[in-house]
Amino acid sequence: MATPFPTDLVAAPAAGRIAWVSSHSGVHNVLIAEGPDHKWRAVTSYTGDNGLWITELAWTSDAKTLVYVRGDGANRQGESPNPAQLQDGTDQAVFAVAVDGGAPRRLGAGSGPAVSPQGQGVAWVARGQIWGVDLSSSTDQPAQLVNSRGSASGLVWSPDGTMLAFTSGRGTHSFIGVMGAGLYLKGRADVDPARIGLWGGSYGGYLTAMGLSRASDLFAAGVDFHGVHDWNQGIRTFVPDYNVLDDPDFSRRAFAASPMATVDGWKSPVLLIHGDDDRNVSFIESIDLIVALRKRNVEVEQLVFPDEVHNFLRHQNWVRGYQAAAEFFNRRLKKTATETPRH
Repeated sequence: MATPFPTDLVAAPAAGRIAWVSSHSGVHNVLIAEGPDHKWRAVTSYTGDNGLWITELAWTSDAKTLVYVRGDGANRQGESPNPAQLQDGTDQAVFAVAVDGGAPRRLGAGSGPAVSPQGQGVAWVARGQIWGVDLSSSTDQPAQLVNSRGSASGLVWSPDGTMLAFTSGRGTHSFIGVMGAGLYLKGRADVDPARIGLWGGSYGGYLTAMGLSRASDLFAAGVDFHGVHDWNQGIRTFVPDYNVLDDPDFSRRAFAASPMATVDGWKSPVLLIHGDDDRNVSFIESIDLIVALRKRNVEVEQLVFPDEVHNFLRHQNWVRGYQAAAEFFNRRLKKTATETPRH
């Protein structure tokens, strides 16, 4: 248990250097090595088993500075984990440290840092917004780069370092994206518009069910891994005392945003895959949907994993699930030898 172990191994873009995070009896530090002998040395000197892990290690383009995240993310209430009961410094934050000496510099709260491939620009996400700083300037202060709707994630710089791409999660816009992708495929000359499938897991399962219940004319078949089908049921999983009668307007809107609200429009066949000990999306979600679909003569298949949870714990269940999905789509979407090719 006391043997050091390395994680987050990254190679520098220059100077033949490598860096990694070393964890030893609960103490986490950044180490580097460089040629020709590659003898390692530490560039941080944190002490104590305080639960503050170091992750997301990245080099700057000149291989002189390392950027990393220290600490874990906050919960829904904005509370940072603090198992060592520290007085301060427990929030998740982005740091930079010069590998040739000097104390780490706290850039700001957040995670997901992206280092520019050109220059010394660093961007990261804090509370869903993008922040950045130029490390080459000793006076430059972190500033919010974009004031965008939704929650930003997945920051990626352009090769020349002049532009920054990111994903903007906007809640209810997710289904619009699914429809947009389906319509894009339908318009391609190399895609048969009658054989477009849809699949996903968890929230992706919800989006799959939304697509099939609201656009069966676009999506010919779907595979739904443990998706939410009625938000009033989904909320109850995490808020046991949730009562739809407490706020009828809210519960009405929650149901209206659910696949069960438009199940009458569901015509396409579907395969539902679920573990019956799912603690995130109740198994009853799939049972209720199966009953509703069979009443409407919709072809529905199911694969149930006994005593399995939401994020399948057994490797063989993931394999079986993906194999079942592939086989289902082959049966439902693949052309047979007797069919006339599309021109």
